[in-house]
Amino acid sequence: MKKNKLQNILYLIIWFLELAALAFAVATVWRMDMLPDHYLMILVAAAMLVWSMTGLLLLLPSRKRGGGKIRRGFACVLTLLVVILCAVLTTVAADVYEAMHQIVDDPTDDAITRGIYVRADDPAQNLSDTRNYTFAKVTGYDVIYTGGAVNAVEKNLGTEITVEEFNSVPDMVDALYDGSVDAIILNSAYVTILEEDTVHTDFSQKTKLLCQVEVTEEDIPDDTEPQNPDVTDPTDEHVPPTKPSVTIPTMDEPQDITNTPFVVYVSGNDSRGSQVQDGRSDVNILAVVNPTTKQILLINTPRDYYVPNPAGNGRLDKLTHCGNDGILNSIEAISDLYSIRVDYFAHLNFSGFEAMVDAIGGVTVYSDVSFSSSSSYHYFERGENELDGAAALAFARERYHLPGGDNARGQNQMKVIKAVIEKMTTSTVLITGYADILDSLGEMLRMNLSVKELSLLVKMQLDDMAAWSISSYAVQGKGNGGMEYTYSAPGEELWVMYPDYDTVEHASMLIQKVVNGDTLTDADLAGPTE
Repeated sequence: MKKNKLQNILYLIIWFLELAALAFAVATVWRMDMLPDHYLMILVAAAMLVWSMTGLLLLLPSRKRGGGKIRRGFACVLTLLVVILCAVLTTVAADVYEAMHQIVDDPTDDAITRGIYVRADDPAQNLSDTRNYTFAKVTGYDVIYTGGAVNAVEKNLGTEITVEEFNSVPDMVDALYDGSVDAIILNSAYVTILEEDTVHTDFSQKTKLLCQVEVTEEDIPDDTEPQNPDVTDPTDEHVPPTKPSVTIPTMDEPQDITNTPFVVYVSGNDSRGSQVQDGRSDVNILAVVNPTTKQILLINTPRDYYVPNPAGNGRLDKLTHCGNDGILNSIEAISDLYSIRVDYFAHLNFSGFEAMVDAIGGVTVYSDVSFSSSSSYHYFERGENELDGAAALAFARERYHLPGGDNARGQNQMKVIKAVIEKMTTSTVLITGYADILDSLGEMLRMNLSVKELSLLVKMQLDDMAAWSISSYAVQGKGNGGMEYTYSAPGEELWVMYPDYDTVEHASMLIQKVVNGDTLTDADLAGPTE
């Protein structure tokens, strides 16, 4: 009798342990706030049903002596499986919750830093070893933050430093190479531009980054104005005297993102690695989203568009170079181009793009022509192509082997993004692979949607599983482009694409139509008429 009583107590403990596991798993899923209410109710009902059934199997008395051993043994095995399943579910939900907080970012909190570079064989190990060094800075580019970096270095060393000034970054680097200066102050995002110069392709081998100096507001000199006579100003003939304006419902106050149109700037950074960093933006796409009409309009802007750079007080530059001064600088440049307000951004590097495509099981993309990649072994047939992450990146990056060059590349980039959106909204991948998608991205994706806004969008899609209408339009260049001085590369002429402002104005009209809830037609997407 005593033995039976102890067994019953043990079974009761097992039963309540199962309840604790189920309750913890449900609470973790509820904390994610991504499942629609009816999904959550089904989950709770299923948990209670399993728990009740286990209780009956464990605690229901047997009519025959010893007759309940098999039943209770089965109940114990079932309980063990339920606990394991709850542990897995809890771990996945916790990982998703953590990953969402990891990719959400407020760029206004980012520290502004500038790199201190010395020659590769320099014995210096840290900034304190440079007390008697001669530093170099440029006067035609990044003057405000470079000047702030000088003050930050002096504050760190506790003494004034010797600084020589140069008109351009290449001149400054040459002075470092030949020993005229001991260290240079440089925006590290500029290195990729520098290494495209045939003279300085070995910059990373000949130099080393000694440290990054954080520039605070108090470090920035007063009345600092960039001096760059080679760079045209916003009154140049390539900037229109008037620009269209798009009216978008304000998102300054908290609104329900599931019923208010919004604009996302999608920036594809040309860096690799486990963490996305500021740098050139090779992909510049505006995603105009109307969650009520289920419309998404993708607007592609070529990377070499010749536009005012906000970091250079509006001096003209390549759009891609605006990213060297941070994602907010790129957003301001593209907002000014279309006279719109950009509400959100998604900043992804090449490694993150590959990982995302692989996490959703690849995409199917239609190619208008057959071509091979100039940067990899991939070959694409005219027609539909099944692409994994590496192939999708090669497809989106290629321009040299395409008849349309940069314009064709922009079209292909939008095809890949459209394929990703369709895969995530018209299949079960959002349910089955959400954790893998977020986990694969890590710190290779940054976005400024709040966790709550992300949750609302996921919940909305899981609730209705609606198919979205996805349209695309690419603004064009005028003529064949030309060689021009740019703010980010003073002293050098670079190839740029002159904006065709008729197509820019047409793109703004399309944005307004989507925001207003109008359905885009084929005629709309064909471009401006004469």
